[in-house]
Amino acid sequence: MFNGNSKTLRMLNIAVDRATLAVLEDILLYNSRHFASIDCLHLSSTNSADDISCNLVVDLAFRIGKNATILTYSGGGYTHFSHLMTPVSNMASTLRVLELPSMLCALEDAIMLIQELPFIQRLRFTCQPTDSLRGRDRTHDRCMGGCDYTSESDDDQGDDDETGEQTADYVDTYTMVLLSHVDPICADLDILDDLYKKYYPLSETLQVLGVDSRRPLDQLSACRMVVILSALCSSIQHLYFYEQLGRYGITQPGLIRFKSFNDLITSLQVPRSAA
Repeated sequence: MFNGNSKTLRMLNIAVDRATLAVLEDILLYNSRHFASIDCLHLSSTNSADDISCNLVVDLAFRIGKNATILTYSGGGYTHFSHLMTPVSNMASTLRVLELPSMLCALEDAIMLIQELPFIQRLRFTCQPTDSLRGRDRTHDRCMGGCDYTSESDDDQGDDDETGEQTADYVDTYTMVLLSHVDPICADLDILDDLYKKYYPLSETLQVLGVDSRRPLDQLSACRMVVILSALCSSIQHLYFYEQLGRYGITQPGLIRFKSFNDLITSLQVPRSAA
């Protein structure tokens, strides 16, 4: 399949299993520049690749697409951003689109990642909840989909099992997770003031931000991350939300349409008087 196309192959869209990985490894072993012309790389995993280390696949993706402007990988399992920081940095000068729903990023990781990608336009990863994404107001910690406290009806909320996983079909309620929580999130972001002073503007090229959550109970943390990153990157125009490696996805315009978000940005831009 790859014979004679090292100078012409521009896009590669392939599902990987162990046999495919072995072939690609052999090609790179004997000719590290075989895929030097690749501009767009889309990798996915097969059912037979479930036991393959996610780090291995993602690392191979970076080696193949080291000159690519578009790099995506959708596969099972997760890997922390710290394991991918070096290959991401090596591609920073070319990447415009990076979609790795298997990459876990805490808030600090997401900020570092965006800093490493000066030309990034579209970015997707999975939120790793940490204390920095938990505010003082813990009222909404267990909200999934539409807000349990501010929505007009409780009928939109699915039933939870004992593990906190929502058992009913919550595709529609998940579309409400951000819409019903922008106000309380914007009212409870004490950490944003220091982040804004330190990092704004974090990016002036990022237009589309996708933040996945590993489980429904992580959705609020993902939304808090989205609000923070939207405040630090005024260029963001569209938001994509996914749950469990892209099983469900929704699209939302940016947050500029929310009064509470605009008020938050205005307050950040006003110089603080000396205490």
